[in-house]
Amino acid sequence: MSFTSGLVELVLVVADVRASTRFYVDVVGLTPEREPGEHWAWLWTGEPGDVTAGRLALTRGPLMFQERGPRGDVPDPFGPVHAAFRVAPEKIEAALTRLTESDIEVHGPVDLEWMGARSWYFHDPDGNLLEYWVRSGA
Repeated sequence: MSFTSGLVELVLVVADVRASTRFYVDVVGLTPEREPGEHWAWLWTGEPGDVTAGRLALTRGPLMFQERGPRGDVPDPFGPVHAAFRVAPEKIEAALTRLTESDIEVHGPVDLEWMGARSWYFHDPDGNLLEYWVRSGA
């Protein structure tokens, strides 16, 4: 049974956010959500403004919105890559149960008011930070 219905975001850690933004805009053809900053840039991978269509984020790190990673003081405490999967509201409980029954530690929920979403974070076996993303009010 699939709990996800698409990729909401992919976050890449890059050395220079502005230079990488120019590459993804000028070469790949993505549209910036807003002017990139020194630490973060968000680009639309679908129609601009449609947060459910998916976005690419570029950051210098860290990946989660807290100072200390959930895996402690290790290199890349948040993981090297972050991907968020869209989950229908009626499927989130089953998706979270599947994670906990597989002995996967889940962090959240985290309300992302700026995105109109609620998220739960977990790591894959290689330490990549994954997210289940549910649109608020969906």
